[in-house]
Amino acid sequence: MSKHLTVENIAQYIAEINRIYRAGNATEHTYRPALKSLLEAMANGLTVTNEPKRIACGAPDYIVTRKEIPVGYVEAKDIVTARDSVVIDIDKKTLQNRIQKFCDSTISDDEIRKWLFPSKSDGKYLAGDSRGWKLPEARKKIAKNNHEELIQDINYRPFDTRKIYYTPAMVDWGRENVMQHFLKGENVGLVIPKINKEDNCFFISDKIIGHKHCSAYDSNTLFPLYIYPEVNKLFSDENRKHNLNNAYLDLFSLHTGLQFTEEKEEAENTFAPIDVLDYIYAVLHSPTYREKYKEFLKIDFPRVPYPENTEQFWKLVVLGGKLRSLHLLEGVEPQQGMADFPIAGSNEIEKPYYSPPCMEGWQPQADGVVSAQAGSGRVYINDTQYFDNVPLVAWNFYIGGYQPAQKWLKDRKGRTLNFEDIRHYQKMIWVLRETGEVMRKVDEVMDITM
Repeated sequence: MSKHLTVENIAQYIAEINRIYRAGNATEHTYRPALKSLLEAMANGLTVTNEPKRIACGAPDYIVTRKEIPVGYVEAKDIVTARDSVVIDIDKKTLQNRIQKFCDSTISDDEIRKWLFPSKSDGKYLAGDSRGWKLPEARKKIAKNNHEELIQDINYRPFDTRKIYYTPAMVDWGRENVMQHFLKGENVGLVIPKINKEDNCFFISDKIIGHKHCSAYDSNTLFPLYIYPEVNKLFSDENRKHNLNNAYLDLFSLHTGLQFTEEKEEAENTFAPIDVLDYIYAVLHSPTYREKYKEFLKIDFPRVPYPENTEQFWKLVVLGGKLRSLHLLEGVEPQQGMADFPIAGSNEIEKPYYSPPCMEGWQPQADGVVSAQAGSGRVYINDTQYFDNVPLVAWNFYIGGYQPAQKWLKDRKGRTLNFEDIRHYQKMIWVLRETGEVMRKVDEVMDITM
């Protein structure tokens, strides 16, 4: 008799973690037996091993096997700094100056606390401190660092790349075992939360990512396409390796009649890791796929069907590749006549809001949002300046838990937009509009009865 995850299984799991939580002394490891039982209840023949030996991409919490063949790994979460306002900033120079002041020995610890953590009061720990991080110790640890060398790009939110002071002394959960593969060379990875309280939380990144990168309520998992060798190994292979399951690739070859290659080649009848990623990315952006499996996508990582044939595979690879390029803003330029910024002024973002074409002169509601008919309107950043001809579909478009066209501006309230900021927003509007168009094309290619 086949075995399936039931409502009763889930209820038992929730009851058990609630019991553990109420005990008042739980840690991450305390919850693991309950999760192990839940995972093994999903299907016949699954074996879940807690904290298996280290693999190429790091040390996952679990390995899931069936008949001794790995079918999944759990987990590689996003970076949790525990103090974003200290170690992350939109501007590199501002972040560098903050870190330098943090290390200034002429300033007392109390003064630093009041400066960086003004809204926090002393309790179990002093303001800003935690069980694993103490401000005085951190100041000493990083005092002699070359601060500029430790500042990295981080994809903080969709279309919002910032700077992070990336060192274990300042970042609680840096996920270095995974993120290192985005610092050693070119890479790209899928961003997917295991549990989705929001719809459509599938994105792409070519950099390390922040906590809740595309999901406002759930931790995000980053799956790097490539794994880079350890640089301190004496006999290290210098070539990067793909991070795909070989058994999966064999089945992929069987379905497509194509031969797998480690890197993209011009040879006919071959496919490469990037093609697999693009195929998966296209499937994850199928509205039909999302609707059909929406309940399952709320509780687990997505299951992606194999392509029906070679023709379908390549069509979806092309569409997925276009989505990948759009979302990484590769080769994207502002489009004439869309999101133009025609009025000179201070460029300061005061209270951004959308004004539909039928409501020019309209005064925004308290939350700055209004329902409107389809079409293109204006996105005001202050009383006189605006982005013109912004499609309503782009303004309202969701990626996971965020509406990027709105959030990007709200996160910069009080800041002054420079030339590159304006161009970036114009690119974003075009990409959000195009994403919806490409998603419709994906559905045309896919079998809607899958």
